[in-house]
Amino acid sequence: MKLIEMRTTATETLAYFMETMPEVPFTEDDIVFSFVKSSEIVERTKELCEKYCPEKIITESQYRHLSESIAANVLMGREKCVVIIRINTKLSKRDFRSMIIHELAHIFCLMSEIDGEHFIDIYGTGTMPDGDDKVYEGVMCAGYEVWSEFIAHYYSIKLNVENIEFAFSQIVNSVFGSLDYVTTDNIVESKGEFAYLSAYWLSCTDAEKTIRDLFNPETPDFLIPNDVPFSAEVKQALYNCLIHLWKQVKCEKPWKISETFIYDVGSKFNFLRIRNSQFLGIVNM
Repeated sequence: MKLIEMRTTATETLAYFMETMPEVPFTEDDIVFSFVKSSEIVERTKELCEKYCPEKIITESQYRHLSESIAANVLMGREKCVVIIRINTKLSKRDFRSMIIHELAHIFCLMSEIDGEHFIDIYGTGTMPDGDDKVYEGVMCAGYEVWSEFIAHYYSIKLNVENIEFAFSQIVNSVFGSLDYVTTDNIVESKGEFAYLSAYWLSCTDAEKTIRDLFNPETPDFLIPNDVPFSAEVKQALYNCLIHLWKQVKCEKPWKISETFIYDVGSKFNFLRIRNSQFLGIVNM
């Protein structure tokens, strides 16, 4: 896509998002799209932060991550929200639309997840009201990171205008690939990998059936063979994570979250990482 096509598609996708999502807490004028060359993305982000959200602190490691791998990023300002987009002429229009929906879903959820506040500012990142329990806070931050990436990508799939339907069998290889990263050795990558894995799985036409197939007597070796040590524990942990997210997306307003819900996401996810590490340790011996 050329830059002019990216600009037009971003504007069209914003209008589509406004029409499709219920109770959108912003207007089209509240969203600023900034298209930036890879070599200028860090400097441009600093400029946009100073203009729209001067109180925001971005660490050097976050800037490094932004410069190396992030295709788009959101800055939540007090009056306007900025979507910073790395110029990439190799993206297809469908993939670009999906990316824009993903970022708009982040903004939507950040504004709607808890009345009047951003969830993680209350329950994580060193500002919890009830003390400094770092273990608890770590679970909350892990749960929130998994959830926020999951729900944004889930909507980017569900709201894709081409409305492509797919069954679990079509993504099973990707599920295997992502599960390999959900370990205690991949503290950072595992959260995003599991969030994307879950978003695709829960978007399948046979999502609920395949989640329950993990324990269906008629599908004993579904996804993970039963004769490998820790396979039952991994299946149970995976099931607990997926069914927890599945029940949430079936709520009337899935984006509304609570402290208990996010803590459960974090604790179930961390347990999955531990069990999957044990399982893969045996498989890869």
